[in-house]
Amino acid sequence: MEKVKVPEPKCARCPEAQLSADWQGLTILLDPSRSEVARTLGIDVPGNYALKVRHQ
Repeated sequence: MEKVKVPEPKCARCPEAQLSADWQGLTILLDPSRSEVARTLGIDVPGNYALKVRHQ
């Protein structure tokens, strides 16, 4: 059986950033231009965002 190498996960917005598996809360922004949450968080790209992250 052949092993499949799974690529390391990367952030589409900032691929050089380190990712963490230790997070809490999630917000999904479909239209950041019309979202008060996106405006408060400074997000202008649609996507899924963790609300609280702890670096390991």
